[in-house]
Amino acid sequence: MIDMHTHILPGADHGSRSVEMSLSLIDAALSVGIDKIAATPHFYLSSGDSVTYFLEKRNRAFTRLLPALGERADKFELYLGAEVNLRLGLSEIDGLKRLCIGGSNIMLLEMPLDKVWRDWVFNEVSFIIDRHNIRPIIAHIDRYEPSQVAKLFDYFPLMAQINAESLMSFFGRRKILRYFDEGLVYALGSDVHCEEEAYLYYEKAVNILGDDRMSRINARSRRLLSEAVSEDLK
Repeated sequence: MIDMHTHILPGADHGSRSVEMSLSLIDAALSVGIDKIAATPHFYLSSGDSVTYFLEKRNRAFTRLLPALGERADKFELYLGAEVNLRLGLSEIDGLKRLCIGGSNIMLLEMPLDKVWRDWVFNEVSFIIDRHNIRPIIAHIDRYEPSQVAKLFDYFPLMAQINAESLMSFFGRRKILRYFDEGLVYALGSDVHCEEEAYLYYEKAVNILGDDRMSRINARSRRLLSEAVSEDLK
């Protein structure tokens, strides 16, 4: 199985705070059957950091983790990416494609939490697709207003990622299953930051989705990652 949204790199953002915590999170992921992990630390345009600075920080975190993996390195594949926060002007950044997962053109894109998205939001998504040849996968689609999600997906050929925890509530589950059955969902993610409990939610989400839906979501995720390059963990 695939975890397409994690914050497991030590010190890369406000996720894992240490190598030891990262190892515990990876162990929890492996225990529920995950064999492919996308490490997607936050990239915030508002922080003033350049793409180059972000990548250097991410790579330092990966370099810290790598020698501690031991036998775990044989049990999973790791793909480096980012959870890119959408802000006005994001599409104007040079090298934006370097934030995609594993050198592919797949970008995990976090939308604003506003109940109504203004025109600039749709314009930025359009420019990201057209100017940079990027295919956005919308992070944790469960967090956004359904009317805005419907409008966004009517306009653009997008994909969605759902957080496992979103399936834990009855009302959240109904919304997510509707998105899934409409063909919007391409990936399941833990969105794990510091708590191993996120993988208990992941395991429960797998059971809620059932074999048929999980078969389809895994097939879609594996197709996406077939375009990406995993890191050498040995």
